[in-house]
Amino acid sequence: MDESDDEHHRVLNLIQAKDGDGAERVMREHVRMSHQALMAGMDERRA
Repeated sequence: MDESDDEHHRVLNLIQAKDGDGAERVMREHVRMSHQALMAGMDERRA
């Protein structure tokens, strides 16, 4: 959760710095990593 919180702060800081491309890049990576973690957790529950 701490990592997720840090990522959200990075996105906010990039938005405040008017770096939309950077904010989008960080948010897309955050969503990708969250999806991977969710899928890994589901796989573990099935095993």
